[in-house]
Amino acid sequence: MRWFTVVIVLVVAASAALLAGTTRPEVVAERAPVPLVAGAPAVRLLVGQSATLPPPAAPGATAEVERFAPYVSVAGDRVTARYPGAAVVVRGEERFAVEVVAVETVPLVKVADLAKDPAAHTGKVLRIAGTNRGWSAPAGKTVAGQQVTRSDFIVEDDTGALYVTGASWREPGSLTLIGGVTAGPEGFAFAAALVIADRVVLDPEAETVLRPGQKAWLPLDFSKSTWSEFKVEGEAVKVVSAEHGEDALLEAAAEGEAVIRVWTRFWHDPGVGEADPNRDAPSAVYRLRVVKP
Repeated sequence: MRWFTVVIVLVVAASAALLAGTTRPEVVAERAPVPLVAGAPAVRLLVGQSATLPPPAAPGATAEVERFAPYVSVAGDRVTARYPGAAVVVRGEERFAVEVVAVETVPLVKVADLAKDPAAHTGKVLRIAGTNRGWSAPAGKTVAGQQVTRSDFIVEDDTGALYVTGASWREPGSLTLIGGVTAGPEGFAFAAALVIADRVVLDPEAETVLRPGQKAWLPLDFSKSTWSEFKVEGEAVKVVSAEHGEDALLEAAAEGEAVIRVWTRFWHDPGVGEADPNRDAPSAVYRLRVVKP
């Protein structure tokens, strides 16, 4: 048995909105974080996008979000956009303004429209939604754009297929790309700055079926004063991360079944780290099955 305890003492927005449905969009690949400049106008970030702080003007100064605004999080010199809204990151006397907007604010373009007139889309930030085909071209379809590097992959929507360069992603499934058109050696290329994939969110009401290597979120109840503890039974899944204030990320490791039991209590309740299935009923139970692709 493996045990994990998450003690939460952060002030954050309610997580209920994130857990709606069975999938959650997540930035899974990013070409480069956006640099922030102290005192500059607010930098616009998409939800899930990251930015970096420059070296501190005052040695040893640490960054924090002003007034605990939940729209961004800060870890070292990395700022990550969480929810739409405006926030200010403060580090000593330095102030960094950020505006977070939804991914849906970026214009959606179809592959066929882009391939027909790439010049009309040059210089614009674009959004493409489709299915990751990896390195395999869909049968009967010509792949638009240029393959710039060996790590480029193909995305397909209901109108055509397109080579994608820049940020790279190998996991199959539906995804959203944020990027733009660039001039390639033999025509145009679509360069992705962000790759956003739908991650599975575990549902206590139904068994979740995963493929080996596929990742899924385990929702944990967190607030100003609650903590969550969970136990993984079985070797079919492994824990990738279980950070304070965040849901746990799991990965399907091998064919088989697994059960995850979750306990949630107030931080001052006795028994932290000592949840006993023979004594305490879990707050939620999740069942998973890992099958061949």
